[in-house]
Amino acid sequence: MSTQQKTSGQPGAPLQLVAPRSEAEWLRHRVQLLEGQMNAMAQAWLYLAAEVEMQGGFSLEQMEESLKAKRWPTCANVNDDARNTIYWLCHELSAARNVRAARRRDGEG
Repeated sequence: MSTQQKTSGQPGAPLQLVAPRSEAEWLRHRVQLLEGQMNAMAQAWLYLAAEVEMQGGFSLEQMEESLKAKRWPTCANVNDDARNTIYWLCHELSAARNVRAARRRDGEG
């Protein structure tokens, strides 16, 4: 088994088997992880909402309007990004609804 040894860059410093990550690298990794998790949650929400709408036979347009009215007044630094995400999710849900309606219309014609 081969191990890579790296020095810390300081004279007289002991060899380390694994160089520690810098704080910036660690934060970048965390942000990428959170972005991936949020993207997965968004896709799951879209799929679930579309399935509920198709199986339940009711429209989620009222829910979309309620979501678009949501605000985070105590978290101003989150509010803009959160609202942008909600608008994007609602737009995607509406686009899926329009595709389904077009397919039904084309299938009936």
